[in-house]
Amino acid sequence: MVPQNQPKLHHPPLKDVIKKANMKSPKPSLSYQLYTDGVCRWCCCICGTIPILFKERTYNIPISLFLQKNHPQAPPFCFISPAADMKIQESDTVDNTGRISLPYLTNWQHPTHNTCQLLETMALTFGAKCPVDIFSNSTGPNVFSLKKPLNGTINKKTIELLRAKLRRTTRNRWNCWKS
Repeated sequence: MVPQNQPKLHHPPLKDVIKKANMKSPKPSLSYQLYTDGVCRWCCCICGTIPILFKERTYNIPISLFLQKNHPQAPPFCFISPAADMKIQESDTVDNTGRISLPYLTNWQHPTHNTCQLLETMALTFGAKCPVDIFSNSTGPNVFSLKKPLNGTINKKTIELLRAKLRRTTRNRWNCWKS
C-alpha cells in the first residue's frame, strides 16, 4: 500500500525535459521542501546546470528545480544554486535567496506551460542578465562549468532507487529538519 503523502513522480517526461533543454549533469533526488504554508512535503528535485550565452561567452548556471506533488499542473520551485566562488545577483527575476521568479512561472498553466520551455526561458532571461557574479579571476576557456559533471541520468534504475529511498524515509518518519 502506498502512503498518502508519497509524491506521484512523473519521471518519464523528466528524461525528455533534461535532454531537450540541454541541462548539464542533472542529478535527480527526493527532498523535503518547506512550503509557504509552513509545511514540509516531499518533492522531486533536479539539480544541474543550464548553459547561457552572456556577453559572447557561454556559462553553465547551476539551478535546482523542485517539482511539486501535482507537477506538471503546478509550476516547480526554481532556485539558483551558486557555487562557493559565486554570489547571487539580485534582480527582477532572482531574489537574494536565489529563488527564481519569472512571468512564465507566475502564469503557469498546464499543458501550455512545461518544464522544458521553462528551462529555455531561464536560459534566455539569464543570457540578458546573468544571475550570478563569479569571484575568481581565473583565465580559462570561454566555456566553463560551475559544477563537476555528475554523469547522472534518469533511467529506470534511478527511478526505482528514488522510490525505494522515499519508502524508507517515509517508513522511518523523518521530519523535515533531518537530512
